[in-house]
Amino acid sequence: MASPDTLWRIEELTTEGWTLISDRAKQLNKAECDKQLEEYLQTGTSAPRMRAVPDTGTSYQTPN
Repeated sequence: MASPDTLWRIEELTTEGWTLISDRAKQLNKAECDKQLEEYLQTGTSAPRMRAVPDTGTSYQTPN
């Protein structure tokens, strides 16, 4: 379980693997992350193609 001060990023599954969905979708607290996820859902982004992950400063690298 993540600690309350964990920062989050929102990634989207693309043809290149998991990528940052937007430049503004990083270093988010939980409330900001939840708000942005809801905004993406309302604008038509598919829920199974998004995920919120702890922001460690490096993006997830899809294995080759």
